[in-house]
Amino acid sequence: RIIRLVRLVRLVKLIRLLHGLYVILMAFWHAMQTMSFLLAMMLFGLMIYAIMAVNLIGRNASLRDVRIGTDTVPDRFGTVYKSMYSLFELMTLEGWEAVARPIVQEQPALFLFIVSFIMIFTFGMLNMVVALVIDKT
Repeated sequence: RIIRLVRLVRLVKLIRLLHGLYVILMAFWHAMQTMSFLLAMMLFGLMIYAIMAVNLIGRNASLRDVRIGTDTVPDRFGTVYKSMYSLFELMTLEGWEAVARPIVQEQPALFLFIVSFIMIFTFGMLNMVVALVIDKT
């Protein structure tokens, strides 16, 4: 009987620990439901900016020979999908300077395009994701 009582006490302690895990998982689940709409909005906005990037950067004759690392500008911004990938790098600020600097040096007006993208997506949308997770927990 004592062994059964010890097992029962262990089970109660485990349930208390799992309750905290349950609360965290439920908060994450509720955050994911709302976050799906935010991620869809980010994807839609990223696609709009990618279409603009193809027209402003990828098809720009003066940027045709500009190199971004080992790639040329048309290799990085020639299609909508390539532009989405390059803009995703900008959004995460992963090597953004290596992408932005050669373009802006050749076409300074594109600074406004790149900065507006970074301000809206990096400082706006990604911070909304963080705020959403914090709000739901």
